[in-house]
Amino acid sequence: MKKLLSIAALICLSYCTHAQTIVGKWKCIGNQLINDNNKITDLQKQLEATMPCAANTIYIFEANGKQYTQSTSECKAIDAVGAVNWSISGNTIYIRKGTSKNFETSYTLLFQGNKVVFTHDYTDAEKKKLHIKTKRIIITYQKI
Repeated sequence: MKKLLSIAALICLSYCTHAQTIVGKWKCIGNQLINDNNKITDLQKQLEATMPCAANTIYIFEANGKQYTQSTSECKAIDAVGAVNWSISGNTIYIRKGTSKNFETSYTLLFQGNKVVFTHDYTDAEKKKLHIKTKRIIITYQKI
Protein backbone atom coordinates (compact mmCIF):
# COMPACT_ATOMS: atom_id res chain seq x y z
CA MET A 1 0.00 0.00 0.00
CA LYS A 2 2.81 2.43 0.89
CA LYS A 3 4.48 1.70 -2.45
CA LEU A 4 1.23 2.44 -4.30
CA LEU A 5 0.77 5.72 -2.41
CA SER A 6 4.38 6.70 -3.13
CA ILE A 7 3.89 6.06 -6.85
CA ALA A 8 0.63 8.02 -6.84
CA ALA A 9 2.35 10.92 -5.04
CA LEU A 10 5.19 10.94 -7.58
CA ILE A 11 2.75 10.97 -10.49
CA CYS A 12 0.82 13.82 -8.91
CA LEU A 13 4.01 15.76 -8.19
CA SER A 14 5.19 15.22 -11.76
CA TYR A 15 1.85 16.42 -13.13
CA CYS A 16 1.66 19.45 -10.83
CA THR A 17 5.22 20.49 -11.63
CA HIS A 18 4.63 20.12 -15.35
CA ALA A 19 1.36 22.05 -15.19
CA GLN A 20 3.05 25.06 -13.64
CA THR A 21 5.28 26.20 -16.44
CA ILE A 22 5.39 29.50 -18.23
CA VAL A 23 6.10 27.76 -21.53
CA GLY A 24 3.09 28.02 -23.81
CA LYS A 25 0.54 30.49 -25.12
CA TRP A 26 -1.12 33.05 -22.88
CA LYS A 27 -3.58 35.95 -23.07
CA CYS A 28 -3.10 39.03 -20.92
CA ILE A 29 -6.24 39.54 -18.85
CA GLY A 30 -4.94 42.30 -16.58
CA ASN A 31 -2.05 44.73 -16.36
CA GLN A 32 -2.44 46.85 -13.25
CA LEU A 33 -0.24 49.70 -12.10
CA ILE A 34 -0.49 50.62 -8.44
CA ASN A 35 0.75 54.14 -7.82
CA ASP A 36 2.36 55.44 -4.65
CA ASN A 37 -1.04 56.84 -3.64
CA ASN A 38 -2.58 53.32 -4.12
CA LYS A 39 -4.54 54.37 -7.22
CA ILE A 40 -4.94 51.36 -9.51
CA THR A 41 -4.85 51.75 -13.28
CA ASP A 42 -5.58 48.76 -15.50
CA LEU A 43 -3.39 49.30 -18.54
CA GLN A 44 -4.83 46.25 -20.30
CA LYS A 45 -8.35 47.70 -20.16
CA GLN A 46 -7.06 51.04 -21.43
CA LEU A 47 -5.19 49.34 -24.27
CA GLU A 48 -8.26 47.34 -25.28
CA ALA A 49 -10.42 50.49 -25.16
CA THR A 50 -8.16 52.22 -27.71
CA MET A 51 -7.18 49.06 -29.63
CA PRO A 52 -9.91 46.42 -29.23
CA CYS A 53 -7.81 44.00 -31.28
CA ALA A 54 -5.33 43.86 -28.35
CA ALA A 55 -7.74 41.49 -26.59
CA ASN A 56 -6.73 38.86 -29.18
CA THR A 57 -2.97 39.23 -28.71
CA ILE A 58 -1.26 35.99 -27.74
CA TYR A 59 1.87 36.03 -25.57
CA ILE A 60 4.13 33.10 -26.37
CA PHE A 61 6.81 31.85 -23.99
CA GLU A 62 9.06 29.33 -25.72
CA ALA A 63 11.14 26.72 -23.92
CA ASN A 64 14.29 28.25 -25.45
CA GLY A 65 13.81 31.42 -23.36
CA LYS A 66 12.20 33.63 -26.03
CA GLN A 67 8.95 35.49 -25.47
CA TYR A 68 7.05 37.30 -28.21
CA THR A 69 3.52 38.29 -29.20
CA GLN A 70 1.24 37.25 -32.04
CA SER A 71 -1.45 39.77 -32.88
CA THR A 72 -4.14 40.08 -35.49
CA SER A 73 -3.31 42.19 -38.54
CA GLU A 74 -5.05 45.19 -36.93
CA CYS A 75 -2.66 45.07 -33.98
CA LYS A 76 0.71 44.42 -35.61
CA ALA A 77 2.06 47.50 -33.79
CA ILE A 78 2.08 45.38 -30.62
CA ASP A 79 4.28 42.78 -32.31
CA ALA A 80 6.70 45.51 -33.43
CA VAL A 81 8.00 45.74 -29.85
CA GLY A 82 9.87 42.53 -30.64
CA ALA A 83 10.91 39.45 -28.74
CA VAL A 84 12.46 39.43 -25.31
CA ASN A 85 14.45 36.79 -23.44
CA TRP A 86 13.28 35.19 -20.22
CA SER A 87 14.70 32.92 -17.56
CA ILE A 88 13.34 31.61 -14.27
CA SER A 89 15.01 31.02 -10.94
CA GLY A 90 12.70 29.72 -8.23
CA ASN A 91 9.54 31.83 -8.39
CA THR A 92 11.23 34.77 -10.12
CA ILE A 93 11.14 35.37 -13.85
CA TYR A 94 13.68 37.67 -15.47
CA ILE A 95 12.63 39.46 -18.66
CA ARG A 96 15.46 40.93 -20.70
CA LYS A 97 15.40 42.95 -23.91
CA GLY A 98 18.52 41.99 -25.86
CA THR A 99 21.57 40.79 -23.98
CA SER A 100 22.13 43.72 -21.63
CA LYS A 101 21.16 43.42 -17.97
CA ASN A 102 20.45 47.18 -18.15
CA PHE A 103 17.15 46.23 -19.79
CA GLU A 104 16.17 43.45 -17.38
CA THR A 105 13.17 43.37 -15.07
CA SER A 106 12.32 40.68 -12.55
CA TYR A 107 8.85 39.59 -11.53
CA THR A 108 7.63 37.26 -8.83
CA LEU A 109 5.49 34.50 -10.35
CA LEU A 110 2.37 33.06 -8.78
CA PHE A 111 0.58 30.26 -10.62
CA GLN A 112 -3.17 30.03 -9.92
CA GLY A 113 -4.79 27.23 -11.90
CA ASN A 114 -4.68 28.26 -15.57
CA LYS A 115 -3.42 31.75 -14.71
CA VAL A 116 -0.06 33.19 -13.80
CA VAL A 117 0.47 36.51 -12.03
CA PHE A 118 3.66 38.52 -12.57
CA THR A 119 4.36 41.07 -9.81
CA HIS A 120 7.14 43.65 -9.75
CA ASP A 121 7.73 46.13 -6.93
CA TYR A 122 9.61 49.19 -8.15
CA THR A 123 12.66 50.26 -6.18
CA ASP A 124 13.35 53.92 -5.47
CA ALA A 125 16.21 53.75 -7.99
CA GLU A 126 13.87 52.42 -10.70
CA LYS A 127 11.29 55.10 -9.93
CA LYS A 128 13.93 57.79 -10.24
CA LYS A 129 15.38 56.35 -13.46
CA LEU A 130 11.96 55.89 -15.07
CA HIS A 131 10.47 59.11 -13.65
CA ILE A 132 7.44 57.28 -12.27
CA LYS A 133 5.38 57.25 -9.10
CA THR A 134 4.40 53.61 -9.41
CA LYS A 135 5.08 51.20 -6.61
CA ARG A 136 3.92 47.95 -8.23
CA ILE A 137 2.85 46.37 -11.49
CA ILE A 138 0.74 43.22 -11.59
CA ILE A 139 0.30 41.42 -14.91
CA THR A 140 -2.09 38.48 -15.14
CA TYR A 141 -1.99 35.98 -17.99
CA GLN A 142 -4.41 33.15 -18.71
CA LYS A 143 -3.26 29.97 -20.45
CA ILE A 144 -4.90 29.30 -23.81
